Amino acid sequence: MVMRLVDIDESNWLECIRKKVTEKQVEYIASNAVSLAQSKYQPKWITKGIYDGNTMVGFTMYAHHPAEEEGYLCRFMIDHRYQEKGYGKAAMNMVLDVFKNEFKAKKGKLSVVPENDVAIKLYESTGFERTGIIEEDEEVMVVSL
Repeated sequence: MVMRLVDIDESNWLECIRKKVTEKQVEYIASNAVSLAQSKYQPKWITKGIYDGNTMVGFTMYAHHPAEEEGYLCRFMIDHRYQEKGYGKAAMNMVLDVFKNEFKAKKGKLSVVPENDVAIKLYESTGFERTGIIEEDEEVMVVSL
């Protein structure tokens, strides 16, 4: 496994929007196409393909909130064909490294649909803790960096 985060640009945007979660997970996350559109109108969002070598296995979108000293994870998905192979945890740790080392953030933050047990298990395995705070029908989770 040679994992890396790669900017989404004109060379890989189409591949990115073709990445899909499982049928059950569709209700928990916006499509990559919606995320890319959002990033064009809200330029604070950074979009990255999650790669193993030259193969895109997933997608993430995040932002730096300097005033709160945090990195905020808005979207994180692994394509259904690559799930349960260790990519989620490896990629999440890479995102947290960006938050800590590039953003100099003191914490990472995200929100998750409370019924999304698979995502919550992944987030907890990388140090995120549930806060009990609900924002826009999603539970906020945080991790100290």
